[in-house]
Amino acid sequence: MAAPTAQTDATSATYKTRVADLNAAIAKAAARSYIAPANLNVTDLFSGTQGASFSGSDVMTYLNSKSALKTLKSAVFPSFDDNGTVTWKQFTYTASSANSGTFGSTPVQVIYNYNSSAASLSGSLQRQHLVLLIHLLKLMVKVLNSPL
Repeated sequence: MAAPTAQTDATSATYKTRVADLNAAIAKAAARSYIAPANLNVTDLFSGTQGASFSGSDVMTYLNSKSALKTLKSAVFPSFDDNGTVTWKQFTYTASSANSGTFGSTPVQVIYNYNSSAASLSGSLQRQHLVLLIHLLKLMVKVLNSPL
């Protein structure tokens, strides 16, 4: 059996840097997605009389009354420690502000914030998370095989 190299020895600075880079790349990819609210109906969407104006405050008041829209979740993603242990994490996005506009001509835009320290999860993965996991594993292979 070959001796560990700087790329495979879990105690080396190179290995630890690669694991940190991998975790950062996975978290960045996960932060770009969200799970669409389940069972969302047209009647759940912000709407009003054609041509009437709305304020950002109107949008936020509406979102704060709809828990499925006020807070969104990212797909679940893995985070690795230096020993290869996997912790499953998920970002929570919270609506923080919205634009004003006119019904029928201005799409509503909402800004969601999140804490970059994702919460750790326990339990089983759901099907929609497995798709992201496959993409993340492909990314992991690229990061681990890339030159420093």
